[in-house]
Amino acid sequence: MRVSPASVWLALCLVPGGPAGANGPGSSFGEGLRLTNTAWAIGLSEAMVASGEGVSAVSLNPAGVLDAGLTTLHVTHAFYVESIQEDYLACTTRLPFGSAIGVSLHGLYDSATGRTIEDAMGRYAGESGRYPLGFAVGGAAYAVDLSRLAPGLGFMRPTGGIGLRGVWQQIDRSSRIGVTFDVGFKIRPFPGVTVAGVLQNAGVVSGPAGLPLQWVTGIAWQNERIGNRNDRVLLEIDSPVAVDRGLSLRAGLEYRIQFSRVGFAIRGGWKQENEVPGAPGVSTGVGFRWLIARMPWGVDYAFVPWGIFGAAHAISMTVGIIPKPRTVEIDTGPVDPGREPPEVFYPLKGERARYALKMEERTELSAILLDAGGLPLANLFEKRVVEPGDYEIVWNGYLPNGELATLEVVYRISIQYGARTWYRDVVPKRE
Repeated sequence: MRVSPASVWLALCLVPGGPAGANGPGSSFGEGLRLTNTAWAIGLSEAMVASGEGVSAVSLNPAGVLDAGLTTLHVTHAFYVESIQEDYLACTTRLPFGSAIGVSLHGLYDSATGRTIEDAMGRYAGESGRYPLGFAVGGAAYAVDLSRLAPGLGFMRPTGGIGLRGVWQQIDRSSRIGVTFDVGFKIRPFPGVTVAGVLQNAGVVSGPAGLPLQWVTGIAWQNERIGNRNDRVLLEIDSPVAVDRGLSLRAGLEYRIQFSRVGFAIRGGWKQENEVPGAPGVSTGVGFRWLIARMPWGVDYAFVPWGIFGAAHAISMTVGIIPKPRTVEIDTGPVDPGREPPEVFYPLKGERARYALKMEERTELSAILLDAGGLPLANLFEKRVVEPGDYEIVWNGYLPNGELATLEVVYRISIQYGARTWYRDVVPKRE
């Protein structure tokens, strides 16, 4: 009596590289760790180590968890072949002191595969019940703004992250467990460019098997206003190197456009390491985002042709929970603009950059929005004499002509209080 090889083969085919690397070191356990979990990432052929944000980054690059401005809830369900299905649940939220945390639960399962019987000659002799195929991962990721620790690198907005995951796998009567961790970083050396790297799947596992340890380098480029004032194109190329495989490439391309409160995206990708027989290694996907009141939510869909096995489909839903308005207390001393990291906010999700001030004496107050070159763009607080009390400087991310400011660009707010001046750098982001 033996288990059917089809599901085991397909389970391996559901990871980059498929069964070609299954006999190499580090690939005997936890192959499901290589699975991409959200429909957004699947549509980009997993090329999201640099551009992945929030819930998409929890299992790709923990440093990207910090790029989510809202508390976000996410669920993905993927339909593979031969009754194999996948679920992914995740939640991310910002924390004080320039940090964020994400938690996730990921499962791959199939309970409908028959256990086949062979005769003495090794020929098929019928079936004997069903056998379980299961894989589960639960973990957490933490990200932090590294410019707070290294102010000299603040212009590149560096972030770092670490993730810890527990892994369980069962194929028929064989069951194993393991613990893994990921370590990653992101930097933005130029406007619109993000460079990232992550060490994935380091850890220990029960039994003699190893883990699919790999290092992935990614570079993403995005540009705003390609054909419309509220559109964006994103291109990313990743290069994973695993202990059981050589250097390979994967690439993803996405075009996104925003119409008032509704956004649409179309995406596609290609990965070199896909070795499923007859599969072209490509993927496609679509998605939309809708802002209802102040609650953003969205749906993404991905389609992957799997050659002789058919096709895989994934659908995701993401909901953002609007937190209380973030405020920053202005201190009483002059501030060096390069000393503190920029404050990030998300205007398309209803967020505003807010700075709270407490005036202790009657004095003159004003605030001006400046571009990266120091040129004035808008008056955020008209110059006037104010009485002692509480005041707030607010910017919604839009310019005086009604157009959305260029996203991913650092702007500066100059606050004049009597004879003293404070500066605060802000970065409006898309999501």
